[in-house]
Amino acid sequence: MEIQSIINDIFCDLVIASDYIENYIFEDPHLANNFVQIIKNLKNRFIIKNNKLCNTDGSVAKLPIELSLKNRMKVIQRSEIVKVLNNHSYSFEIRMDDSYEHQRIIFFVYDKTFQSIVMTYGFTKQKGIEISDITDSAGIKTDFIRNDIYKNGKEEFWMGDEEHAIKYTG
Repeated sequence: MEIQSIINDIFCDLVIASDYIENYIFEDPHLANNFVQIIKNLKNRFIIKNNKLCNTDGSVAKLPIELSLKNRMKVIQRSEIVKVLNNHSYSFEIRMDDSYEHQRIIFFVYDKTFQSIVMTYGFTKQKGIEISDITDSAGIKTDFIRNDIYKNGKEEFWMGDEEHAIKYTG
């Protein structure tokens, strides 16, 4: 499975996933480690088949996907790491939860030319702070991008290349 991100969305005020990951997630060793563990888990346990996230045997993956991750106190706890967004046809979210902050990365699966998850937007929710529902906005925009690629063939417009790919070690 490949990991990609979009790089071209000048019409949106959401933070593009690659920028969020590089400038926020990778600046915090705890978040960076958990993110890498989530990506390794996705790459080792799942494939993309018929535009769906599937187990390696080809069966559709049961969502949400859970994984044991260390919290900031180094205690291992079970975490819901990937779920499908409610009311959205194609959008999923990677979830990383701290005590008061909840990091989210929205993505869709893509198998038109290769097996990939395409990360679109990233943001942080904060406990106790009411803001507009970024998750829903990111899901709407992600579904739009996915459909624009599949139905209108605009892959070159939306998709990143190797220079803009999300880079991680692991």
